[in-house]
Amino acid sequence: MDATVGTTIDVLDPALWDDPYGALARARSGGPVARTPDGEPILLRYDDVDEALRHPGLATFSVQSLLDHNGIADGPLREWCDLLMLSLEGDDHARLRGLVSRAFTPRRVDAARAGARSFVRSLLASASVGSPTMRVARQPVTIGPVTLGAGEPVHLSLLAANRDPDRFDRADVLDVGRSDVRHVSFGYGVHHCIGAALARLELQEALAELVTSCREISLEIDAPVWVPYLQVRRVESLPLSFRRIAGA
Repeated sequence: MDATVGTTIDVLDPALWDDPYGALARARSGGPVARTPDGEPILLRYDDVDEALRHPGLATFSVQSLLDHNGIADGPLREWCDLLMLSLEGDDHARLRGLVSRAFTPRRVDAARAGARSFVRSLLASASVGSPTMRVARQPVTIGPVTLGAGEPVHLSLLAANRDPDRFDRADVLDVGRSDVRHVSFGYGVHHCIGAALARLELQEALAELVTSCREISLEIDAPVWVPYLQVRRVESLPLSFRRIAGA
């Protein structure tokens, strides 16, 4: 493992998830690599994360690896996890991904547009209202300042990469007119998020319905409570009040 020393970041610390961007920015100011409490490297720069996502010498840190780490070698949980697409590599992954991809063609995704809009309308009518990923080296690999031996893991902070000021102008500003939006949220390569097109469609429809059907939208709590979770950053709830536009 490369001896580069960086800020220690504990992704299981609930306090981190209240302001992960601030914590990651402070860590990045001390260098391009942070460390887990176990000493494993966390890549913080966009260029390094982008390279790692595409590097053929790095494999996805599978569910099986996590089970192995916890001493779960067999049993129903292991058998079920062995069937997951995220757990597969090579020909097995390509075969299963090819089958699943048929449900996410542009035509199939666009056909879901009406359903997504209808679902959002139903929510409004009832007045009820992401993280690092991991890779493991198949062979000795160098990514930026980090050198990995075969079998060694590396964490890729997508949150830090997407707000890297060396890659994006005004990286911490939500600019809906930004032209340079080449983020890494959906990953790259053989494990690129297979539902990316559907996720974009759902967001487009939800925002369109919200801004065309509602006015005076406000948050009903002082601040949202974030759920600490390794892969997906989300809130426990987000209570809103709004005025529904007549006839919308």
